[in-house]
Amino acid sequence: MTRRRLMVIMPVVVVLGLGAALLVDITRKKPQVRPPISSSEQLRPPISSQAIDEMSLPRFITADFIELDKVENVSPFRSGGGHDYSADSSGETCRSKKHYFSPTMAARGGAEANKHRKELDARGETVPPPDESLAAKIFSPVDGIIFDVSKTHWGDALKIKPADQPAFVIEISHVFLYPGTTEGMTVKAGQRIAYTGNSTDMSITWSPGLDAARKVIDPTDEWFYVSYFSVMTDSVFAAYKARGVKDRGQMVVSREWRDAHPFECDGGTFLGNYEETRPEDTVFTLTPVDG
Repeated sequence: MTRRRLMVIMPVVVVLGLGAALLVDITRKKPQVRPPISSSEQLRPPISSQAIDEMSLPRFITADFIELDKVENVSPFRSGGGHDYSADSSGETCRSKKHYFSPTMAARGGAEANKHRKELDARGETVPPPDESLAAKIFSPVDGIIFDVSKTHWGDALKIKPADQPAFVIEISHVFLYPGTTEGMTVKAGQRIAYTGNSTDMSITWSPGLDAARKVIDPTDEWFYVSYFSVMTDSVFAAYKARGVKDRGQMVVSREWRDAHPFECDGGTFLGNYEETRPEDTVFTLTPVDG
Protein backbone atom coordinates (compact mmCIF):
# COMPACT_ATOMS: atom_id res chain seq x y z
CA MET A 1 0.00 0.00 0.00
CA THR A 2 1.46 3.32 -1.03
CA ARG A 3 1.95 6.23 1.36
CA ARG A 4 -0.53 8.33 -0.64
CA ARG A 5 -3.22 5.65 -0.27
CA LEU A 6 -2.60 5.37 3.48
CA MET A 7 -3.06 9.11 3.84
CA VAL A 8 -6.49 8.84 2.19
CA ILE A 9 -7.69 5.86 4.26
CA MET A 10 -6.48 6.95 7.71
CA PRO A 11 -8.76 10.04 8.06
CA VAL A 12 -11.72 7.87 7.09
CA VAL A 13 -10.85 5.33 9.78
CA VAL A 14 -10.39 8.08 12.36
CA VAL A 15 -13.78 9.65 11.50
CA LEU A 16 -15.55 6.30 11.65
CA GLY A 17 -13.91 5.53 14.98
CA LEU A 18 -14.98 8.84 16.49
CA GLY A 19 -18.52 8.34 15.17
CA ALA A 20 -18.76 4.89 16.75
CA ALA A 21 -17.44 6.21 20.06
CA LEU A 22 -19.95 9.07 19.98
CA LEU A 23 -22.82 6.68 19.26
CA VAL A 24 -21.83 4.48 22.20
CA ASP A 25 -21.67 7.54 24.46
CA ILE A 26 -25.10 8.80 23.36
CA THR A 27 -26.82 5.44 23.77
CA ARG A 28 -25.16 4.58 27.08
CA LYS A 29 -27.71 4.97 29.88
CA LYS A 30 -26.48 7.59 32.30
CA PRO A 31 -27.56 7.73 35.94
CA GLN A 32 -30.35 10.21 36.67
CA VAL A 33 -29.39 12.52 39.49
CA ARG A 34 -32.29 14.48 40.97
CA PRO A 35 -31.31 17.47 43.11
CA PRO A 36 -33.05 18.07 46.42
CA ILE A 37 -36.48 19.66 46.00
CA SER A 38 -37.42 22.67 48.09
CA SER A 39 -40.97 23.15 49.32
CA SER A 40 -41.54 25.97 46.82
CA GLU A 41 -40.29 23.82 43.93
CA GLN A 42 -42.69 21.07 44.99
CA LEU A 43 -45.54 23.50 44.39
CA ARG A 44 -44.02 24.87 41.19
CA PRO A 45 -42.26 22.17 39.14
CA PRO A 46 -40.69 23.54 35.91
CA ILE A 47 -43.69 22.73 33.71
CA SER A 48 -45.25 25.22 31.31
CA SER A 49 -49.03 25.43 31.08
CA GLN A 50 -48.57 26.85 27.58
CA ALA A 51 -48.79 23.21 26.44
CA ILE A 52 -52.31 22.90 27.85
CA ASP A 53 -55.21 23.68 25.54
CA GLU A 54 -57.64 24.86 28.20
CA MET A 55 -60.61 24.69 25.86
CA SER A 56 -59.94 21.09 24.78
CA LEU A 57 -60.12 19.40 28.16
CA PRO A 58 -62.78 16.69 28.66
CA ARG A 59 -66.18 18.19 29.40
CA PHE A 60 -67.42 16.05 32.24
CA ILE A 61 -69.39 18.49 34.43
CA THR A 62 -72.97 17.36 33.78
CA ALA A 63 -74.80 19.38 36.46
CA ASP A 64 -74.21 22.94 37.63
CA PHE A 65 -72.89 22.98 41.18
CA ILE A 66 -74.95 26.00 42.28
CA GLU A 67 -78.52 27.29 42.12
CA LEU A 68 -77.79 29.85 39.44
CA ASP A 69 -80.99 31.89 39.81
CA LYS A 70 -79.65 33.04 43.19
CA VAL A 71 -76.18 34.03 41.92
CA GLU A 72 -75.42 37.68 41.19
CA ASN A 73 -71.91 37.49 39.73
CA VAL A 74 -68.96 35.18 39.05
CA SER A 75 -65.23 35.93 38.93
CA PRO A 76 -63.43 34.75 35.78
CA PHE A 77 -60.49 32.35 35.79
CA ARG A 78 -57.22 34.32 36.37
CA SER A 79 -59.12 37.23 37.89
CA GLY A 80 -58.02 39.69 40.57
CA GLY A 81 -60.79 38.64 42.95
CA GLY A 82 -60.19 37.29 46.44
CA HIS A 83 -56.51 36.37 46.77
CA ASP A 84 -53.63 34.99 44.71
CA TYR A 85 -54.53 31.38 43.91
CA SER A 86 -52.03 30.26 41.30
CA ALA A 87 -49.50 27.91 42.91
CA ASP A 88 -49.75 25.00 40.48
CA SER A 89 -47.23 23.50 38.05
CA SER A 90 -47.59 26.27 35.48
CA GLY A 91 -45.30 28.77 37.22
CA GLU A 92 -47.98 31.47 36.97
CA THR A 93 -48.22 34.01 39.79
CA CYS A 94 -50.47 36.74 41.14
CA ARG A 95 -53.87 35.75 39.78
CA SER A 96 -56.86 33.77 41.01
CA LYS A 97 -57.32 30.46 39.22
CA LYS A 98 -60.62 29.74 40.91
CA HIS A 99 -64.13 31.13 40.50
CA TYR A 100 -66.00 33.08 43.17
CA PHE A 101 -69.79 32.85 42.99
CA SER A 102 -71.56 35.65 44.85
CA PRO A 103 -75.21 35.05 45.78
CA THR A 104 -77.80 37.82 45.61
CA MET A 105 -78.30 39.85 48.78
CA ALA A 106 -81.65 38.15 49.32
CA ALA A 107 -79.95 34.74 49.22
CA ARG A 108 -77.45 36.00 51.82
CA GLY A 109 -80.28 36.79 54.19
CA GLY A 110 -80.31 40.54 53.72
CA ALA A 111 -77.85 43.39 54.14
CA GLU A 112 -77.65 43.28 57.95
CA ALA A 113 -76.97 39.54 58.13
CA ASN A 114 -74.44 39.87 55.31
CA LYS A 115 -72.62 42.71 57.13
CA HIS A 116 -72.57 40.77 60.39
CA ARG A 117 -71.00 37.71 58.78
CA LYS A 118 -68.35 39.87 57.13
CA GLU A 119 -67.45 41.46 60.46
CA LEU A 120 -67.09 38.04 62.09
CA ASP A 121 -65.00 36.83 59.17
CA ALA A 122 -62.64 39.82 59.48
CA ARG A 123 -62.08 38.94 63.15
CA GLY A 124 -61.55 35.25 62.37
CA GLU A 125 -64.63 34.26 64.34
CA THR A 126 -67.08 31.52 63.41
CA VAL A 127 -69.50 32.74 60.77
CA PRO A 128 -73.10 31.48 61.07
CA PRO A 129 -74.88 30.21 57.96
CA PRO A 130 -77.64 32.22 56.31
CA ASP A 131 -81.25 31.10 56.39
CA GLU A 132 -81.17 27.78 54.54
CA SER A 133 -84.52 28.46 52.88
CA LEU A 134 -83.12 31.63 51.30
CA ALA A 135 -79.57 30.52 50.43
CA ALA A 136 -78.47 29.18 47.06
CA LYS A 137 -78.33 25.39 46.97
CA ILE A 138 -75.05 23.59 46.19
CA PHE A 139 -75.09 20.37 44.17
CA SER A 140 -72.53 17.77 43.18
CA PRO A 141 -71.56 18.60 39.59
CA VAL A 142 -70.60 14.97 38.85
CA ASP A 143 -71.09 11.38 39.86
CA GLY A 144 -68.27 10.69 42.28
CA ILE A 145 -67.05 10.51 45.88
CA ILE A 146 -66.63 13.25 48.45
CA PHE A 147 -63.17 12.21 49.63
CA ASP A 148 -62.34 15.15 51.89
CA VAL A 149 -64.29 17.54 54.11
CA SER A 150 -62.68 20.30 56.16
CA LYS A 151 -64.09 23.03 58.38
CA THR A 152 -63.00 26.64 58.79
CA HIS A 153 -64.49 29.61 60.62
CA TRP A 154 -66.19 30.45 57.31
CA GLY A 155 -68.09 27.22 56.76
CA ASP A 156 -67.03 23.99 55.08
CA ALA A 157 -64.88 22.93 52.13
CA LEU A 158 -65.27 19.64 50.30
CA LYS A 159 -63.41 17.81 47.55
CA ILE A 160 -65.07 15.54 45.02
CA LYS A 161 -63.33 12.90 42.90
CA PRO A 162 -65.31 12.36 39.65
CA ALA A 163 -66.05 8.70 38.94
CA ASP A 164 -65.31 8.96 35.21
CA GLN A 165 -62.44 11.48 35.34
CA PRO A 166 -60.14 10.49 38.23
CA ALA A 167 -57.38 12.87 37.06
CA PHE A 168 -59.52 15.80 38.26
CA VAL A 169 -60.42 17.02 41.74
CA ILE A 170 -63.30 19.44 42.33
CA GLU A 171 -63.11 21.64 45.43
CA ILE A 172 -66.08 23.69 46.66
CA SER A 173 -65.39 26.02 49.58
CA HIS A 174 -67.21 28.48 51.84
CA VAL A 175 -70.39 26.44 52.00
CA PHE A 176 -72.51 24.89 54.74
CA LEU A 177 -73.17 21.17 54.43
CA TYR A 178 -76.62 19.67 54.60
CA PRO A 179 -77.13 17.00 57.29
CA GLY A 180 -76.02 13.69 55.86
CA THR A 181 -73.32 15.13 53.60
CA THR A 182 -70.20 13.41 54.88
CA GLU A 183 -66.68 12.52 53.87
CA GLY A 184 -66.55 9.23 51.96
CA MET A 185 -70.09 9.37 50.62
CA THR A 186 -70.92 8.59 47.00
CA VAL A 187 -72.83 11.35 45.19
CA LYS A 188 -74.72 11.71 41.95
CA ALA A 189 -74.59 14.68 39.58
CA GLY A 190 -77.27 17.15 40.67
CA GLN A 191 -77.50 15.78 44.22
CA ARG A 192 -77.98 18.54 46.79
CA ILE A 193 -75.07 18.58 49.25
CA ALA A 194 -74.76 22.08 50.76
CA TYR A 195 -75.80 25.74 50.56
CA THR A 196 -74.02 29.07 50.19
CA GLY A 197 -72.94 31.74 52.64
CA ASN A 198 -71.86 35.25 51.63
CA SER A 199 -69.75 33.86 48.80
CA THR A 200 -68.78 30.43 47.52
CA ASP A 201 -65.68 29.53 45.57
CA MET A 202 -64.96 26.63 43.30
CA SER A 203 -61.68 25.31 41.90
CA ILE A 204 -60.74 22.31 39.79
CA THR A 205 -57.33 20.65 39.81
CA TRP A 206 -56.08 18.45 37.01
CA SER A 207 -53.10 16.11 37.37
CA PRO A 208 -52.25 14.29 34.13
CA GLY A 209 -50.58 11.46 36.05
CA LEU A 210 -53.41 10.92 38.52
CA ASP A 211 -55.18 7.57 38.26
CA ALA A 212 -58.13 5.89 39.90
CA ALA A 213 -55.98 4.11 42.50
CA ARG A 214 -54.83 7.35 44.11
CA LYS A 215 -57.12 9.55 46.17
CA VAL A 216 -55.14 12.78 46.43
CA ILE A 217 -52.68 14.71 44.33
CA ASP A 218 -48.99 14.27 45.06
CA PRO A 219 -47.53 17.82 45.00
CA THR A 220 -44.35 16.52 43.35
CA ASP A 221 -46.37 15.56 40.26
CA GLU A 222 -47.52 17.88 37.50
CA TRP A 223 -50.82 19.46 38.47
CA PHE A 224 -52.74 22.41 37.14
CA TYR A 225 -55.76 24.48 38.06
CA VAL A 226 -58.30 24.51 35.25
CA SER A 227 -61.50 26.48 34.86
CA TYR A 228 -64.90 25.10 35.72
CA PHE A 229 -66.08 26.62 32.43
CA SER A 230 -63.50 24.63 30.45
CA VAL A 231 -64.85 21.28 31.63
CA MET A 232 -68.65 21.79 31.74
CA THR A 233 -70.86 20.38 29.02
CA ASP A 234 -72.65 22.62 26.53
CA SER A 235 -75.95 21.93 28.28
CA VAL A 236 -74.59 23.25 31.59
CA PHE A 237 -73.00 26.25 29.89
CA ALA A 238 -76.32 27.08 28.21
CA ALA A 239 -77.64 28.40 31.54
CA TYR A 240 -74.76 30.91 31.65
CA LYS A 241 -75.33 31.93 28.04
CA ALA A 242 -78.92 32.67 28.96
CA ARG A 243 -77.54 35.04 31.61
CA GLY A 244 -75.28 37.01 29.31
CA VAL A 245 -72.07 34.96 29.00
CA LYS A 246 -71.46 34.97 25.24
CA ASP A 247 -68.74 32.32 25.16
CA ARG A 248 -66.48 30.39 27.54
CA GLY A 249 -63.59 32.75 26.80
CA GLN A 250 -65.34 35.48 28.78
CA MET A 251 -64.97 33.34 31.89
CA VAL A 252 -61.48 31.96 31.12
CA VAL A 253 -58.90 34.72 30.79
CA SER A 254 -55.90 33.40 28.86
CA ARG A 255 -52.45 33.23 30.39
CA GLU A 256 -51.11 35.48 27.64
CA TRP A 257 -53.69 38.18 28.38
CA ARG A 258 -53.08 38.10 32.10
CA ASP A 259 -49.31 38.16 31.63
CA ALA A 260 -49.77 41.29 29.50
CA HIS A 261 -52.21 42.84 32.02
CA PRO A 262 -50.86 41.68 35.40
CA PHE A 263 -51.89 42.36 38.96
CA GLU A 264 -49.54 43.19 41.82
CA CYS A 265 -49.19 40.91 44.84
CA ASP A 266 -47.45 40.77 48.18
CA GLY A 267 -47.19 37.08 49.01
CA GLY A 268 -50.68 35.68 48.50
CA THR A 269 -52.42 39.05 48.79
CA PHE A 270 -53.42 41.37 45.97
CA LEU A 271 -51.97 44.84 46.56
CA GLY A 272 -54.89 46.60 44.96
CA ASN A 273 -58.63 46.40 45.57
CA TYR A 274 -59.17 45.22 42.03
CA GLU A 275 -62.87 44.59 42.54
CA GLU A 276 -63.22 48.39 42.66
CA THR A 277 -60.32 49.60 40.49
CA ARG A 278 -60.45 46.94 37.75
CA PRO A 279 -63.91 45.36 37.95
CA GLU A 280 -63.73 44.23 34.32
CA ASP A 281 -60.78 42.01 35.34
CA THR A 282 -62.46 40.76 38.49
CA VAL A 283 -66.12 39.98 38.12
CA PHE A 284 -68.77 39.10 35.54
CA THR A 285 -72.29 40.18 36.48
CA LEU A 286 -74.96 37.76 35.35
CA THR A 287 -78.15 38.98 33.75
CA PRO A 288 -81.21 37.77 35.67
CA VAL A 289 -83.53 35.47 33.78
CA ASP A 290 -87.14 36.65 33.92
CA GLY A 291 -89.83 34.22 34.95
